[in-house]
Amino acid sequence: MCAVFGLIDYGGTFSAKQRAKILNVLSRECEIRGTDAMGFAYNKNGHLKIYKRPVPASKMRLKLPSDANVIHGHTRMTT
Repeated sequence: MCAVFGLIDYGGTFSAKQRAKILNVLSRECEIRGTDAMGFAYNKNGHLKIYKRPVPASKMRLKLPSDANVIHGHTRMTT
């Protein structure tokens, strides 16, 4: 079982702190469906950046650039 979550801040209405808080809540809520690994991807300067680690979402710190407005994340459970 796995979970997918994301955020699109189309108009730039959220601050970087608000985006990070929303994504932290989403990732921790999705942790029930995947406790073995977590990762996220975002677009920066026209390039896709991917960050993933084999740790639960509750132990991962999301470090996103302030200009990232489309973020996609996932949690994974080993089957």
